Amino acid sequence: MGLNALDFAILVFFMGIIGLGFFNGISRVTAAIIAIYFGAIVSAAFYRGITEFVRTELISVGTRTGQLIIFGLVFLVFSILLTVVLSRWLGDLRLPRRITILDNIGGAALGIVVSGLALTLAALVLTIMLQAINHVAIGGSGPLLGTLQDQVRSSSLVPMFLRMAPFFMRGLSPWFPGGLPPILNVVPEA
Repeated sequence: MGLNALDFAILVFFMGIIGLGFFNGISRVTAAIIAIYFGAIVSAAFYRGITEFVRTELISVGTRTGQLIIFGLVFLVFSILLTVVLSRWLGDLRLPRRITILDNIGGAALGIVVSGLALTLAALVLTIMLQAINHVAIGGSGPLLGTLQDQVRSSSLVPMFLRMAPFFMRGLSPWFPGGLPPILNVVPEA
């Protein structure tokens, strides 16, 4: 099993989130999980309308590509903003000193969950984007696109996260008002 640059980036991201979870404790990681959930809900509710506005008023882009970009941007911006707000609100919440280590361990454990969800979503979106670009671009031209495609194809970790995607999607589906958004309903192949 050889690791490429994308695999190393995934590992660094995964370890970074776990480390942040350990040092920030349960309350802040819980804030991040809540923010990710509401970020997904807000994205699912508004990505189609925003995409249509962007397509008609701002730029010409394919429907699927536009939806992916808008869903990702709304999700990222809303999740980050809500994480900051909730973290500041819950920032003063601390467990008693005798069980501080449990706060750290709990934060690291929740960090693993956050990392898994974030990496699965990132692998899913990256693969869908590459497939969309492949259908649009003739021969997949461009050195950056070719490098990214090679990294995804030769990755040892991306297929693992894509195999976990149906499990996460089944678990997330009941939590979405109105069911899973169509953009997340299709799980791509690695």
